[in-house]
Amino acid sequence: MKLPDLPALTPYRKNVLLIALGCVLLPWATSRAMPRVLPGSTSITLSIGVALAIAALSLNLLLGYAGQLSLGHAALLGAGAFGASVVIDSWGLPMFVGWVFGAVVGGVIALAIGLPALRLRGLYLALVTIVFGITLTSSVLRWEVFTHGSAGALLPQRLWGDSVLRSPSVYLAMTLLVLLGVWLVDINVMRTKLGRAFRMIREDEVVAQS
Repeated sequence: MKLPDLPALTPYRKNVLLIALGCVLLPWATSRAMPRVLPGSTSITLSIGVALAIAALSLNLLLGYAGQLSLGHAALLGAGAFGASVVIDSWGLPMFVGWVFGAVVGGVIALAIGLPALRLRGLYLALVTIVFGITLTSSVLRWEVFTHGSAGALLPQRLWGDSVLRSPSVYLAMTLLVLLGVWLVDINVMRTKLGRAFRMIREDEVVAQS
């Protein structure tokens, strides 16, 4: 009896399989091994480093692939972070929902800036982004109603309802999984039509417009 052929393992399926394996193995490994190797404070510091790596990957799409200079990236990250804090702290929703909401907030603000700046390039685009960054960080992000002012907001790591994540090692594993997902998106976007458009913008904006 001949067994049916297995479907070809395309790059997309490889990425899905890699994420699935990470979702299973990484939390288990970190919950078992990391607490014995890394103290909780070190895991928290590493989680912050992973979050900054995610931010760097997102900037790579604009600066690395498209060759466009943005000096207001940190303000977008701050807006997304404080948007997530409203969902988690004020509304009492799980942190996963907060992560998604924060990404939506940052994306909407970036779209609102990007549409008027479509005709700008080079230093003019950089000036628009830096003015936006200074304006947002010196006004909206200091509004204590949402951001608790310059002191920032300390958020509960709420999983669901009253269930709170208390292990810094597991939280580090979760941030690593997010980094893995963002990295896979980053390396695969160049295979799409959008990625080819990014490369064309970097090489010659006039040709890209035509």
